[in-house]
Amino acid sequence: MRRVGNGLLLALAVVVPVMIGCPAALPDPGTVEFACDENVDCTAGWHCVDRRCRPDDAGLSRDAAQPGDSNGGEIDHRDAASAHVDAGDASQPDIAAGDRALADRAPDDALRRDAGVGDGPSPDVASGDHTAADRPIVDAGAPDASAFDTQVADGNSGDATAADASVPDANRPDTGPVWWDRSYGHRRQISLRNRSASPLPAGYSVALPFDHAALVSSGKARSDGNDVRIVSLTTGIPVEIDRVAETAWNTATTAIWFRTQADVTASAGDDRYYVYYGNPTAPAAPSDRRHVYLFWDDFEDGSIDDWTVMSGSWSIATDQKVSGSYSLKATTGNRSWIRPTAALDYDDVEMEALMRVLGGGEDWSIVARVQPTTARNWYEANPEGYDWALGKAVNGAFSYLANATPAPQAGVWYRVALRLIDARGKIMVDGSQRVPASGYTNLGNDFASGSIACKTFDIGGAAWFDDVKLRRFRDPEPTTAAGPEE
Repeated sequence: MRRVGNGLLLALAVVVPVMIGCPAALPDPGTVEFACDENVDCTAGWHCVDRRCRPDDAGLSRDAAQPGDSNGGEIDHRDAASAHVDAGDASQPDIAAGDRALADRAPDDALRRDAGVGDGPSPDVASGDHTAADRPIVDAGAPDASAFDTQVADGNSGDATAADASVPDANRPDTGPVWWDRSYGHRRQISLRNRSASPLPAGYSVALPFDHAALVSSGKARSDGNDVRIVSLTTGIPVEIDRVAETAWNTATTAIWFRTQADVTASAGDDRYYVYYGNPTAPAAPSDRRHVYLFWDDFEDGSIDDWTVMSGSWSIATDQKVSGSYSLKATTGNRSWIRPTAALDYDDVEMEALMRVLGGGEDWSIVARVQPTTARNWYEANPEGYDWALGKAVNGAFSYLANATPAPQAGVWYRVALRLIDARGKIMVDGSQRVPASGYTNLGNDFASGSIACKTFDIGGAAWFDDVKLRRFRDPEPTTAAGPEE
């Protein structure tokens, strides 16, 4: 029975008489729900479902384009030709939400069941199965809850494993650059700022102050500082660089020094350095001061092979030292001097050394911008018997530029620094400015750059030098600060 017109019922009987000979003409299979099988097809707009010709529903088309498809049902016209999954279907792999046919047979096209659209590393992702919302990755194995692994240095590829989440880097793309070494539990980004109106050249030695004691007390760092590392990303690849602590470890004011690896423009910054810590089994850290400063010698190799004696008697000594076993000793005065053998030539610098004199006029010096001649041409910090003097020697003739009291004493170790910038200079003694009392003294324009040296004049029999250091200098100096812990 079918309803036609204004509700009239019309009974349609389809009779197939059994006859000998040619069969009678069959009803048009495209006009009624006619029985069908592999020998009787339906006309356009109809198709065979459950052995009956039925009209196509709106929005459905025949499923015949899928390679390897074993079913004859239909899929929604929104299905991608290759994906074989409805873009809006988050739960079924091979059937549209409005399909009237039975669910397709067990997975075809080598597809696995879709566990959810956009689920990232779930095992639905295979040979084109993912929709536009799925992450474009190849699943590496069993499902995990960790983030997508974008790290190139941690030994993983594809998505992260569940174990990654327990490692501090977590292989998270939102934690910034590549984690240098996963055996270090924490890191902090270093903010480096050049406060000078001049560019900060590569090779500038900077200090990073931080509360190391707080990290030790919270169990995040070793008390000996061996797990504290500095990593540079100035080349785009994480590289560990040398660092040294010029203060004690495990204090609230610990400061570690390292050398910059790239220029920093005037009044700009560079955030491509990190401090790492939190490895209880960390091996020895790289801490060669020769790779932190322009020049360094603590004489602990027991020789003066890195120096050239220009005049006088100079040797390695064990009778006086601040730390370690050795120091540099001069036993002659009268303008004896010694310089590094290396060809150093720097302009704006700080030269620093520990200095001690036996007696006499207490007249011995550290000097900078030394010219490459045998004549004495330089600027010098000159502690002498009655004051501290800033002076210069031009072709061997010495002249005073500024001085200040109180005078140095014999038998005392002093940490003396000579700072030169442009045509200005000052002397620092044990961390405090001594000459002039403030600001700078005009040096003149005799020497724009040069090397360093140690000099004696009136020493009462002996003078000692130790921990000789040269580094670049700007005023104001750059600042560093460690950011939030990661």
